[in-house]
Amino acid sequence: MGARFGAFVIDVIILAVVGGILTFLLGQDLSSLLQLIIGFAYFGYLIGVRQQTVGMQVLNIRVVDANTGGPIGVGRGLLRYLVQSLTGLLCLVGYFSPFFDRTKRYQGWHDKAAGDFVVNTR
Repeated sequence: MGARFGAFVIDVIILAVVGGILTFLLGQDLSSLLQLIIGFAYFGYLIGVRQQTVGMQVLNIRVVDANTGGPIGVGRGLLRYLVQSLTGLLCLVGYFSPFFDRTKRYQGWHDKAAGDFVVNTR
């Protein structure tokens, strides 16, 4: 669980740096829209197709389809990010949901919605 949190922190830092540069270059309004699009593209593609964000790659974890063990695809990667974002806004409840998963697969609500779970790559 610590690796998942650490990976998320790394990804947030990467996106924050990009967001800061965009805000400096383009101003707040246009930057906010582009940051939203970039966030969905970053997580949708990297998790859906490559199975790892940069943070996950650094910490040797990946997202796999719960049934096949393969990639979940861009659509489910986007769904996963959307659910993670919405539940994260609810007082961070979604980020802590894997700790309370009774199946002991430690799936967060976003994992359950996308039909995936996180595994070690080592």
